[in-house]
Amino acid sequence: MRRMQGKRKQVVWFWRIGLVLAFIFAVTAVTRTAFVFFQARTAFRETGAVDDAIGKREQEIRELETRITKLKSGEGLEMEARGRLNLQKPDEAVVIIVEDEKKKEVTSDNADRPWWKNVLGWVGIAL
Repeated sequence: MRRMQGKRKQVVWFWRIGLVLAFIFAVTAVTRTAFVFFQARTAFRETGAVDDAIGKREQEIRELETRITKLKSGEGLEMEARGRLNLQKPDEAVVIIVEDEKKKEVTSDNADRPWWKNVLGWVGIAL
């Protein structure tokens, strides 16, 4: 009878050890699966970002090619010369607009005022 109880205890311990090992294996498998899932998701997002960047670069290339063909024509070359170099035809005049210095001072003066004075000014109370 004692032998039987000893064998039962051994079997119970084998089951316990087996269950603990199965649990460890299951936890390891789940965590590994989650790790691989998150790596794949990150790679997918990065691939999407790279695809977007490629699309933007291709659009820029198309725009630059359009600009090059336009510059190769006489009209495009003339527009570029007028825009960058301020060139003019013999019977034309070039007008250059310069910002007014007083307007810059007024905007900087409002920026130096405390915020509560601006709020009172909106309400109608001038200090």
